[in-house]
Amino acid sequence: TCLAKYGAKSALGAECIKEKIRETNILKYGSPFPRLYRYMYNNIKFDSSWELIFYLYWVDKDVKIEREPFPIEYVFNNTLHLYYPDFLVDGQLYEIKGDHFFEDGKMINPYDRSLDELSEAKYQCAIQHNVTFITSAEISFYRDYVLKTYGEEIINEHLIKM
Repeated sequence: TCLAKYGAKSALGAECIKEKIRETNILKYGSPFPRLYRYMYNNIKFDSSWELIFYLYWVDKDVKIEREPFPIEYVFNNTLHLYYPDFLVDGQLYEIKGDHFFEDGKMINPYDRSLDELSEAKYQCAIQHNVTFITSAEISFYRDYVLKTYGEEIINEHLIKM
């Protein structure tokens, strides 16, 4: 239905829907992609429930995990940028990203497509530093464990409004 109606696999993938979301966010919040909610656990902030779930899994397994352990420098358009991987787990770097951040094998910015090249540069930096990406297919393993162990309420208990 979405393919026929919007020319995309999902409504959120359709440019007309994304533009409407950006316009609404600018009017309501002054930014095209505001962060209205985050999650907090043990005084650590997480940008998404997926990040919280990933963290809870490793803490529960008693494996050392660090949130945004250190910056990695990369250059885009002759400007130095810093990329902070989401986690360092037992020596391995991880980045948690929803599928909507990827298109045709490249990383995009689904909220502002003018930033796609910057997103791809960040992605290439991550690849060069052997960062493992966790997307929807991979996060389900962690989500299933956390929800089975702690129940659905664990997510809402740590939700904070920005």
